[in-house]
Amino acid sequence: MSLRNDWSFDYSSEDLMKAVREKIEHHQTRLEWWEKDREGVKQAIRELGIDLREFPVTGGNRAELVVDPVQLNRLQEILSKIRGHERSLKEYRRYERALAQKQSQVSFALDIEDVQFFGL
Repeated sequence: MSLRNDWSFDYSSEDLMKAVREKIEHHQTRLEWWEKDREGVKQAIRELGIDLREFPVTGGNRAELVVDPVQLNRLQEILSKIRGHERSLKEYRRYERALAQKQSQVSFALDIEDVQFFGL
């Protein structure tokens, strides 16, 4: 049986603020990268154009617009990554605001999940 769930680690508010700001920088950088990638994929989709396909059906034809599925899947992945980094940024910025309110001499007892969350 693991005892790591019972571990407690003491960190100062300065240590936590540093870790939070590193997380914010990481997610901000990744968000910017994914947003740039999104624009590239959107441009590629525009350049490739949209394929119009017609299919015979009873009484006539049915038209269907088709986008390159590889590009569409990539765009979906990018949008998911952007949402994830935006959520993380929002969360870490809340911690940054909270820690900015604390005096520098305050220390926090963190469990193993907290240590992992803050990347300490």
